[in-house]
Amino acid sequence: MDRLLPISTRVFAARRARAVARALPTAAPVWQMLAILLLGAALLLAGLLGAGAARADSRLLDQARRGDVTAAELLAAQYETGGGMRQSYSEAAYWYGRAAQAGSRSAQFSYGQFLETGTGLVKDEAAAARWYLKATLQGHAGAAVNLAGQLATGRGVQHDPLAAYSLLLRARQFRGQESMQPTVDANLAAIGEALSGAQRKAATPLDPAHLELAAGAQGHAAGGTAVAARPAH
Repeated sequence: MDRLLPISTRVFAARRARAVARALPTAAPVWQMLAILLLGAALLLAGLLGAGAARADSRLLDQARRGDVTAAELLAAQYETGGGMRQSYSEAAYWYGRAAQAGSRSAQFSYGQFLETGTGLVKDEAAAARWYLKATLQGHAGAAVNLAGQLATGRGVQHDPLAAYSLLLRARQFRGQESMQPTVDANLAAIGEALSGAQRKAATPLDPAHLELAAGAQGHAAGGTAVAARPAH
């Protein structure tokens, strides 16, 4: 049944093909007849692809609504990039938030980025730090890098370069995050410049479970990690 083309698409393709045929001379050259066939095939293919994409998007949305974390995160990525559907940062933020709340560390990282930059929702650096911490607790090196950046600059959290440096020492030990190693090391070196030699030497990897996030000058009081409501249409 899934192979059936929607009636509206089939009718549209047939009408377009008939209209082109009526517009050509009765004794049409071979190349014109070939053009008709190619046009008809292209229209049918476009209809099939469009119908398939619509069914796929509908299934993905249904799965996400039922609580499928992978579907919610994939849907968020599609809304973020505009891949296969209209681009909507607010929808992307909503579905990243849903997946983040369900425990996906990559979604927690992405939702933190949206909050930190104010993409698709109200900017909240303190909330971003809390989501980065959640992802960091699950071993996400990118989240650790971003959280360390906030600690090092006091954005949304209390200014604490030593905690930032120690957190990145811990991020070096995350398993399965080897591709992030150059980024971790580069940030470690940059943050280390704000510390004394004695501080760098004495620093030890900081277990993120022991990291308490206090609000910074630009942040709000530490609170929960509720996600944004779905945007109205």
